[in-house]
Amino acid sequence: MSPKTQDVANLSNGNIYLVFYNVFLSLGWLIVLIQTVHHLVYEVGSLDGLWESTSSVLKIFQSLAILEVHAQSIP
Repeated sequence: MSPKTQDVANLSNGNIYLVFYNVFLSLGWLIVLIQTVHHLVYEVGSLDGLWESTSSVLKIFQSLAILEVHAQSIP
């Protein structure tokens, strides 16, 4: 078995969970960033209404951050 295959085989369920979790949350924060930039471009730099533009997605992904704590208990 090659060293790379051996490293993948040694990943615990918790590590696999964290990889997927981090990819998912990174995509979520990318969406928030895109929404923010879109708002600032189309509102000519105005912060008025930024919260309304981003709050729903922001609340979801910020709330999902609690799931990171559970990864330590996964065997």
